[in-house]
Amino acid sequence: MSSLLSVSKAVAGLSASRRPAREDELQEDNDALVQEALAAVRLQGAAEEALRRQTQALALASHELRNPLMPIRTVAALLSEATSLDQLPRLTAVLERQVVHMTRMIDDLLDAARVTTGKLHLDRARCSTTSSTSPSPRWTRGGRRSRCGSPTVRSCSKATCCG
Repeated sequence: MSSLLSVSKAVAGLSASRRPAREDELQEDNDALVQEALAAVRLQGAAEEALRRQTQALALASHELRNPLMPIRTVAALLSEATSLDQLPRLTAVLERQVVHMTRMIDDLLDAARVTTGKLHLDRARCSTTSSTSPSPRWTRGGRRSRCGSPTVRSCSKATCCG
């Protein structure tokens, strides 16, 4: 592409007295076409990069959605072989935890799709990070988080569903 631009500039460098007016028009049109071709190449590169990022995001989402399935499959196998009801509360807790995890991930994906397609509009506003998380996680000695509390995030922006 740079060779097209250099040829275009070389032709433009000829003196105006040696060229008729029609050639000047053709040169201007040629320069415009070269600029449009360069812009198209840049746009194509940007589109390819966006596609690459989208493919990576889908691969990551697929992997993350697949992770909770193994514990669910294991619990299903254990339930089919269970001889006593003593295991039932533990197995249902595992099932419930994994279903909640998957539901959150799917909801996040759906929200992202709604924002991308324009069905959900976010009104962004500045907010204080100290007021948006409460209560703070409490840390015990040794750097481990205790069960005293976990951060909860309050929304500082409004989400409006458009359809």
